[in-house]
Amino acid sequence: MALTSLRRIFAKELPKFGIENLKTLTYSKDCSTLLLRRKAEIIGGMVFRILSNAAAELCLCAICRPHHQKGYGTLMMRKFQRHLFATNITTIVTAADHGAVEWFRKMGFADETEEIKWKGKIKEIKYGVLMVCELPVPLAKPAGI
Repeated sequence: MALTSLRRIFAKELPKFGIENLKTLTYSKDCSTLLLRRKAEIIGGMVFRILSNAAAELCLCAICRPHHQKGYGTLMMRKFQRHLFATNITTIVTAADHGAVEWFRKMGFADETEEIKWKGKIKEIKYGVLMVCELPVPLAKPAGI
């Protein structure tokens, strides 16, 4: 039920992906899902998969339109980044829709210039901009503190 609600949000907010691609990714056993709820309502989410090289591919990310510009996307991304970092994932790669590139930049992503590095590791990019986020490594505490 929750995944179906999220797939509907993806279909509305990410129409270029096509319904079949959205179904495949949303229900894939190779992917994990992060849901964002406000009260009992699902208002957004992410679908991602862990890659073998301490990296994760953010396959889908959307917040339903009535909740845009309210900080929910930032909240969801920060929670996602903390979760990945806690599991020793240090790199996030995504294909950002052209309309979302600036938002991804605000979230710490940069344009990836070495696309060949990701060929065969992530889903084929048919549109959008390949972007990557290197999660900062926290400084170790000095001994004795």
